[in-house]
Amino acid sequence: MPLLCYGLATNPFGQDKLKPLPIPTHTNVLARVDGFSLLPAVEATIDAAIGAKCAAFCLITGVKGGGRTSGANYVLSQYMTKRQLTQDRYVIVDVEVKDHKWAKVLRTCQTRLASRIDAQGWAGFPDGLKTRMQQILQGNQGNDIDQLHDQFETFAKLAANEMARLRPPAGFAVYIENVLNHELLEELMSILRDVQTVCAFTVLDDPRQSDLIAWYEAQVSSSQQILPLSFVTGQEVPALAQRRWAAHSETRIPFSVEGLVRGFSDRPRPIATVLRLLAQMLDIKAAEPRGSASVWPDDPDLELREDQIVYLVKILERSFRK
Repeated sequence: MPLLCYGLATNPFGQDKLKPLPIPTHTNVLARVDGFSLLPAVEATIDAAIGAKCAAFCLITGVKGGGRTSGANYVLSQYMTKRQLTQDRYVIVDVEVKDHKWAKVLRTCQTRLASRIDAQGWAGFPDGLKTRMQQILQGNQGNDIDQLHDQFETFAKLAANEMARLRPPAGFAVYIENVLNHELLEELMSILRDVQTVCAFTVLDDPRQSDLIAWYEAQVSSSQQILPLSFVTGQEVPALAQRRWAAHSETRIPFSVEGLVRGFSDRPRPIATVLRLLAQMLDIKAAEPRGSASVWPDDPDLELREDQIVYLVKILERSFRK
């Protein structure tokens, strides 16, 4: 809903999944709270991989509502920016794992990569790459896992190298959602290790994810990072709120900082829950009866006071559970 008294067309806390690629300004909205404080290390890994012309891998772990999708989108966006690619020259191969049959996921990845490159209609590709793409699109992907592995590796290297030679250059990224077994990661990392690309993997919120994380952490490599996302503490909420607000308004934030800390200090929460609460509190405050001339920051009554925040967090969370 419009928040005219705050000079806003939309609620700045209303969208919990950031999409940096479609909306470039979203990159600046991602607050460095919880595991997002590790983003500089992720960016350094991307820089190193680009310099070495190899793949960068990032495993994004955490709970439901913890920001895994936003983290993956940020990784994909940073790779595009750091390679100086434009969005129309950047292909994203995204696959959601549903049945954890990793050979099926590999075939889907290869087919989508070929299909999405082919759909661009870019001029300048050699006949060898065009022929290989058509073979893949016609279903020729090898009869066993070893053949599929070799074919996918050869195709991915050829595609990445030829895309880099185009003018302007192009590139691709791989995004696998809801990974749970290390066999899939092992195969993809082996296939793409020497390919100019970035791979973002989000881990399914499942008790078994600890085994996958332990395997990934044991694969010591300068080209891989882990982004652990869990919960936002009360001390971190003001930074999260301020970052979102500043992306939409030049005025000071209409929340008591002390109230945000106190209201959310009883326990850590997933970032999506925090944003939902902030959005609803702002909607409630904007809906209070007042004169049409009442605007923020001229009218101090539009600020959510400490006691109001503490009360609303408790009341709204009760409504979530019903």
